[in-house]
Amino acid sequence: MLLKNIQGGLHLENLKSIDRGKGVFSSFSTDNVKKWTEIVEEGYPEFAGQFQLFGYDWLGRCIGYKIPLFLGGEDVIVNLEDSDMEVYWYIVSEIKKRSE
Repeated sequence: MLLKNIQGGLHLENLKSIDRGKGVFSSFSTDNVKKWTEIVEEGYPEFAGQFQLFGYDWLGRCIGYKIPLFLGGEDVIVNLEDSDMEVYWYIVSEIKKRSE
């Protein structure tokens, strides 16, 4: 993976799907960088164009909030759960859109 500074921003090149630390951190393939950046931008349009997702942690699973913070959930361990990353982001994005 190479990070290049292009016109004031970082650009990812030659990105391959790589696991580190037995799944503690995994990088996306180049195709998945675009996919996951778009998924997160859909849920947080106010940050669109300001980031590129390049990896994830937790063995390919998503540790997310049972009650999202934007709905008054607390940032505590008992409010966390293991869920499918794609399903979690879809549901959170839909709830966020409807709650605004």
